[in-house]
Amino acid sequence: MSPAPTDRPSPQPEVPATPTGPDGAPLRATPAWWPAHPTDAALAAAAAHGTPILGARREAAGVELVETTFLWEGDGAEHAVLMHLNTLTDRHREDVTGALAPRVPGTRWHALTYLLAPDVVLGYRIVVRDRIPADIGAGRAGWRDVHAAGRPDPRNARTLTDGFGRTSSLLVGPDAREHPDWADSAPPLPETAWSAVHELGDDERAVTLWQGSGAAPRRLLVLFDGHTWRRLDAAAPLGRRAGAWDLLLIDSASLPQRARELPDPDRAADLVRDAIARTSAASGLRWDAERVVLAGQSYGGLAAASLVLRRPDLAARGIAQSGSYWFAGDGDARTGRGDLLRWIADAPAPAGRLVVQAGSEEGEMAALSAELAGALAAHGALVGHRTYRGGHDYAWWRHGLSDGLDLLEAEGRSLSAPGR
Repeated sequence: MSPAPTDRPSPQPEVPATPTGPDGAPLRATPAWWPAHPTDAALAAAAAHGTPILGARREAAGVELVETTFLWEGDGAEHAVLMHLNTLTDRHREDVTGALAPRVPGTRWHALTYLLAPDVVLGYRIVVRDRIPADIGAGRAGWRDVHAAGRPDPRNARTLTDGFGRTSSLLVGPDAREHPDWADSAPPLPETAWSAVHELGDDERAVTLWQGSGAAPRRLLVLFDGHTWRRLDAAAPLGRRAGAWDLLLIDSASLPQRARELPDPDRAADLVRDAIARTSAASGLRWDAERVVLAGQSYGGLAAASLVLRRPDLAARGIAQSGSYWFAGDGDARTGRGDLLRWIADAPAPAGRLVVQAGSEEGEMAALSAELAGALAAHGALVGHRTYRGGHDYAWWRHGLSDGLDLLEAEGRSLSAPGR
């Protein structure tokens, strides 16, 4: 049963991107706490409680921002130090001058203060080299080198694994909301959170089912890019939902194969159908499409949205995060509305329903997500839409995934309520 029109959510108002200067980098400033005469001892004392240092709040470009100071202690030799903030730095990679942390005169320290949103959640890495050309990101090879050379911030205890399997440091603004599933303060789970684990993959691709401990029938959450979610130890925080859910991780065999499978609805459908069939045969469990939720990011977000809207016989609900809605299989350039948005413009009301999410720093990707959310809302097929303060980043995708599950659980309770 579809919700009544008065229950239909609307797309969330736009969350603006971080204000930037003429060079495309976030606005830079001297923090209010900065010593009048910086010394090694003074900067070491400032960094003693961890970095980045969150300072005073300021208003710029009509929004409230927070002084966010990144520090790196060198060895006294000359180095070039780049603070690579996920997506924020990538947006001006053709000229990275605004991301370079200059050496503080007379000290071993390098410092860079940005004005960032107080609710931001993002990953970052520090690149240290003898020399970093300003145009290092103008070509793909140079920018790959930047990604490979990055290292976590040694004075930040909070880390996460990114989509390439590398460790990034985690910046959490003072007003950021972290979902309780993923909060550092969350209590440990009992060992019986999942009643069983089934390893079903082969040499090409791992497929793993965590079987819930609650009474059947349970819902099945299917995560694309399972290899990354496994590195994030997703089964632990999501184990808090084991009373109502089973969890299936489908790995990507390789980046090239991922790029072939996930944007193609037919190949993605084969991938999901085969994984569920294999899992069902191994576990003895069965899930009808109404109890299957697909979730993915980037190409995986596109796959989740495409299958839920076009193949509800496989999955009736989805969480589409930072979907690549520009993708067009006819060879069109990577800009504008892709296949899914063109299809839904003329499609009948879809049977499946979606949670749509994007990051405030994702530019066209966020705009296309909002367009999809608007079309779904008009069809009564939108469960929720939100723009998170962040980039193309597992830093917020983790929290958004749990937020999406909350929405779907609430929807389920609403639709099963008496009188519905």
